[in-house]
Amino acid sequence: MGASFVAHVLFLLCFFATTFSFFLKAESNVSCNEKDKQALLNFKQGLSDPFGVLSSWSDQEDCSTWDEVVYDNKTGQVTKLHLNYWGFGGEISGSLLQLEHLNYLDLSGNDFNRTPIPTFLGSMASLTHLDLRWSNFSGHIPHQLGHLSNLRYLDLAGKIPLGTQLQTFDALSYIGNPQLCGNPLPRNCIIREESQNRTSIGKTEEDSNNYNFYIGMGVGFAVGFWAICGVLFFNWNWRHAYFRFLDDMKDWVYVTTVLNVNWLLEKLRSCHL
Repeated sequence: MGASFVAHVLFLLCFFATTFSFFLKAESNVSCNEKDKQALLNFKQGLSDPFGVLSSWSDQEDCSTWDEVVYDNKTGQVTKLHLNYWGFGGEISGSLLQLEHLNYLDLSGNDFNRTPIPTFLGSMASLTHLDLRWSNFSGHIPHQLGHLSNLRYLDLAGKIPLGTQLQTFDALSYIGNPQLCGNPLPRNCIIREESQNRTSIGKTEEDSNNYNFYIGMGVGFAVGFWAICGVLFFNWNWRHAYFRFLDDMKDWVYVTTVLNVNWLLEKLRSCHL
């Protein structure tokens, strides 16, 4: 009787486990929302994609399998787009407005060729995270972004616009945005002509100076390295002295290591005795 009871219990446990895993699998296989899929395909058409990152965005594939897209596997709605640092350009399509449940949009580190920040982004009410830094936008930050009442993270690397809801946020809300300036942040904005602060490819003068510094450092290292190697190659006496020094160092390291290991072993033996 005991064996029969155990067998029944095991059967019930296996049955419930199988049923539960079946429902979990069925729930996780919810297809991506068709409306969101078409919105993303329209969005893709306006972008230039030099590295083919969006090649998986195909009408023949479910958008739940697309790269850089996160969707809710219960509702099928797209919730996040991770499109940062892929060199995208072109036009940001207003079809994003059809993604009614999109709460995370990261377009940072791209190149939109000094076009203005799209004003329709201020109508994407579900956004809690918006990152547009270092994407080569120009012009004023649209005041419509102040309508994003659910926003918790904003990075534009630009001056905070006046007369909007953005002034009502606490300064702590802007942590992680070192380039932002203006009220309510303590960092004042320095107004400059943008043409004086940009190179022809959209980089700052500071970036150019850093680039020149690294180039100079690399050239200096190469010259110094080959100068030393050249002397050792052509001067037999120096080369002989250099390799003799290396042999002496190798012998010194070997002897020192052996002596220290033997001393340690002797200490361990004395402790055991």
